Amino acid sequence: MTTQLSSRKHYANSPIEEAICEFEFADVSAWNATLPARLYDEMRSVYPNLPQAVSAENSTPSERAHGPKILLSTADGKYQIRCGDNALSLHAIRPYPGWADVYDRIGHALRNFLQTAKPKSIAQINLSYRNRIMVPAQSLLMGDYFTLGTTIPHGLPKRFISFATAFRAAYDNDPRSVLSVSFSASPPQHDVTLAVEANIDVMASRIQLHEPAELDTILEIVRDLKTKAYDAFEKLITDRTRKLYGR
Repeated sequence: MTTQLSSRKHYANSPIEEAICEFEFADVSAWNATLPARLYDEMRSVYPNLPQAVSAENSTPSERAHGPKILLSTADGKYQIRCGDNALSLHAIRPYPGWADVYDRIGHALRNFLQTAKPKSIAQINLSYRNRIMVPAQSLLMGDYFTLGTTIPHGLPKRFISFATAFRAAYDNDPRSVLSVSFSASPPQHDVTLAVEANIDVMASRIQLHEPAELDTILEIVRDLKTKAYDAFEKLITDRTRKLYGR
């Protein structure tokens, strides 16, 4: 599966603002006040900045649901690791470095968390992409750039200045996985572009693992979520959007 992903064409200028891989664990047996410091000691060669607290306004809903968080980051701040009592997430900040590097860092963070926190099981994995697509127009016809349409009744204006649309859907052949998509547009910037926020989340839950949680099995699920997220994005945009980003 990794080979299939690496062989696909890449965008010369990726629209990804942030990629997030979140893990929610159950029955973390080793969590206590010393765990953040122990994780930092294990990972400081890669994430050397001193640990920080994660503020509520900068947290994802999943992070807010799982207690206090600490943030570890690379020297340049382009990668962040966040962890709490039952949660771990990796954040890759723009410019997007590519899946191969993100995947390696997910594996590195996950391996250290499993060894240090010793969770007995995993409840959920969520892979999220926050895309910002700059459309070179003061307004747009949705169908020119996106396949996710919005039907406007006959006789009303068809060109959008702003919009929001979203859906959640389960996979027929994989009932444990759910796709969430949201598209929204901000008012034109400098009267020349619309900033379209295209967010794609793929979640896997009801995950059955042997005790303790196994790294290779979890990473296989992560690769599957990546495949689903990639396919969803490609099906939601048109060739005109691809040309904006070098495809």
